[in-house]
Amino acid sequence: GKVVLLSNSAGLLQYDPQGEEADAIEKKLGIPVLRHRKKKPAGEPELLESHFKAKAHELVMVGDRTFTDVAFGNALGMLTIKCEPFTTKGENIFVKVARGLEAFLVKVLKMVGCSPPVQKLLANIDQGSEFIKANA
Repeated sequence: GKVVLLSNSAGLLQYDPQGEEADAIEKKLGIPVLRHRKKKPAGEPELLESHFKAKAHELVMVGDRTFTDVAFGNALGMLTIKCEPFTTKGENIFVKVARGLEAFLVKVLKMVGCSPPVQKLLANIDQGSEFIKANA
């Protein structure tokens, strides 16, 4: 397949040891959930590379968390796309605080001139130094 879910809950041995949550998501969405031992951003890039039969820098990471999804993808040279969460219903207070901190730190990094890494998959596009955000 061309899409796989790499979650810090479903499929993670620590939180889903029997893979029941992963199985339920696979059945509902019809896409595979990778079973893994390490949370993003540490992660296990070899699982992705094995699944897709490609090097990590040839892949795209889409996620709603800067410090997990985007950090993991950027560390491996992936093209990263930060999206909004499907829902925040049921999120614990730590995740809500982390989201606020992530947003604040991205603004600070932008103000001090930090820019996203150059993405090899976008080599023919002028990437400039702007963070891209589409407003709905």
